[in-house]
Amino acid sequence: MIIKDYGQVIATHPDGCLITDTAVVDPILRNVLPRQIAAGGWITSNIYRANLGIWIRNGSLEHNLYTNVGRDFWHSQIYMATTGARAANFMALSEDTTAPTVSDTTLAGEITTGGLQRADVTTASPGITHTTGTNSTLFDITFTATSSFSAVQKVAIFNNSSGGIMAHAGTIVPGALNPTDGIQIQYTLNLG
Repeated sequence: MIIKDYGQVIATHPDGCLITDTAVVDPILRNVLPRQIAAGGWITSNIYRANLGIWIRNGSLEHNLYTNVGRDFWHSQIYMATTGARAANFMALSEDTTAPTVSDTTLAGEITTGGLQRADVTTASPGITHTTGTNSTLFDITFTATSSFSAVQKVAIFNNSSGGIMAHAGTIVPGALNPTDGIQIQYTLNLG
C-alpha cells in the first residue's frame, strides 16, 4: 500500500497508525509525524472506561523525546563501557574489497596479524572521546604495521577482542603499508 505524499507503508502500529518509509500517519486524527531514523520512538495511550467495559484511544502517536543526558548515557554505555557487558569499542581492519552491508555479522578478510589485528580503542591514545551534550563519539587510534599490506580499506567496530557483535562497519580510501608504517583511524559514531 502507498499513501499519497507519505510513501510506501512498511508497518501498521497496533493503534492503527501507518508507518511509511518517510512518515507516521494517523488516519483518524490525520496527524503526520516525520519518520526519523534515530533513537527515540513513539508513545501512545489508551483509556479503559470501566463503566463501558472498553478501551478508548486517547490521542495519536507522539514522538518520544531523546534527552541530552539520555544521549550521553547511551554513548557511554554503547561505546565506552569496559566493565560488565563490554561496549562496542574494539576496532578491526580489512583489505577486503566488498562493500559492507547491514546484514554483515563479521568483517570479511579481517586482518589478524602484522600489527593491524583487532585493537581495544579504550587503551589507545587518544582513544575514545565523547563531549557531553553532543551526539558523537570519536574513536581515534593508530595502528603500526609490522608486515606489508597492499590495501587496507575496511574498518569495523566490535564488542569483543575476537568474535562478538559487529556494531559498525565502513570503508576508507585504500592504503598500502610497509613495516613500521602507521595508519590512523578516526571513526566518528552518532546515535540517530
